[in-house]
Amino acid sequence: PQDVIKEARILVDWGVKELILIAQDTTFYGWDLDKKSSLIYLLEQLEKIDKLEWIRLLYTHPSHFTSSLTRVMANSEKICPYIDLPLQHTHDKILAKMKRPEFQVAEKLIDKLRSNILGLTLRTTFIVGFPGEGKEHFNKLLKDVERLKFEWLGVFTYSPQKDTPAYGLAPEVPANIKEKRYQELMQLQQPITDEFNEKRVGSICSILVDKKNEGHTQFQTPEIDGKVFFAREHKPGQYFRERISLVKNCYDLLVE
Repeated sequence: PQDVIKEARILVDWGVKELILIAQDTTFYGWDLDKKSSLIYLLEQLEKIDKLEWIRLLYTHPSHFTSSLTRVMANSEKICPYIDLPLQHTHDKILAKMKRPEFQVAEKLIDKLRSNILGLTLRTTFIVGFPGEGKEHFNKLLKDVERLKFEWLGVFTYSPQKDTPAYGLAPEVPANIKEKRYQELMQLQQPITDEFNEKRVGSICSILVDKKNEGHTQFQTPEIDGKVFFAREHKPGQYFRERISLVKNCYDLLVE
């Protein structure tokens, strides 16, 4: 972790205000090493860096998201109350083929996170058209997405990759069915995200400027989620607080 901390200090000295920690499974960081290599230790050290404003975690795993990590996030002044938790699917038969835990593991974690982290924003991603995914499996996914109401959600259609455990699994889902399911799931999610953003209208938010007329908030990951647009120009890297006035195209926000 010392290399990561050193790089973080250099970036902050250059003017970086937000650090995004990302790995294939960020929550597994340091589990194969000693205690001082854990994600919690790393977060505690990063939080001590002066002039660093925000820390964001992407690509966490429901099986490795510990109670200690939840407490650290809940009590932090710099870690964004935003969690990217790719779940891939919600039907246990499909999850088993993906070699992932039963969905109840994720559901219990989601309940705990929402109960303990104030103002939490949850983002997840799902794969449709995984080999063997039938109508029954997909319908359960639709019902769970509608029920759990993730603030942000991404969808991918399954694409076989050589030298992966899933390569060659059968039966394959036809390409037109994959695309239809992709569209159906995204259409289901759109009003959920729109409702989340509409609740922000009228509130005053901290905004980090990415370009002179656009930026993002703590509840938006840059280049992944929606953006905040503003008419008055600001210097990239600058923070300012402003009232959200309008939702644009479901995903983006406008300020006065």
